[in-house]
Amino acid sequence: AKVLNFSMILASITDPLSDYRIPEPLLQKIAQGLVANDQILVMAANNQGRNLSEYKNQVYFKQFSENADISSRMLIVMNVYIGKKGKKIKRFYTSNWPGKDLSNYTVSAFGKDVVSGYSLKGSEVFRAVSGTSQAAPKVAGFCLLVEQFFKDSSQEITSCGIVDFVKRTARPLGDPEIFGKGLINPDALLNEVRL
Repeated sequence: AKVLNFSMILASITDPLSDYRIPEPLLQKIAQGLVANDQILVMAANNQGRNLSEYKNQVYFKQFSENADISSRMLIVMNVYIGKKGKKIKRFYTSNWPGKDLSNYTVSAFGKDVVSGYSLKGSEVFRAVSGTSQAAPKVAGFCLLVEQFFKDSSQEITSCGIVDFVKRTARPLGDPEIFGKGLINPDALLNEVRL
């Protein structure tokens, strides 16, 4: 499987009337590409601190969930962190959450204070940044680990199987409408080794 890690800077930041609806022909092309290439789509949930199921400016998440060829191969990623007392995992305040309609497609990963590089006024800058774009690559990497594990154990697994494994083994964090399926759980691969 190939994993596409997708973070999107929204036009709605500059154009509040944009609903970011993807035209149907392009949606079909995305679906055909994912199926033909056995790909997984990992998408950052973005950082407006809103319920994605109700947020009118990000309709494309719902469009993807309503297309069977895409939804079986997609993971939406929200950002979580460990609270001050070091015990409870919480939703980062800017992270969008799945709501009722998208909770089945959402997993959580740590994306707070990740050292990231970017270009600022022509210079390379590195600093700690928090967001779903910092959490999503962890999910993409975990998908690749799952694929490699199954290859190494001479078992076939498709992109749909990888997505199912990631969701099925996620550690629940509480309300699925807030946390989706839960925190990705790389330790689940160790349990597979023991079987």
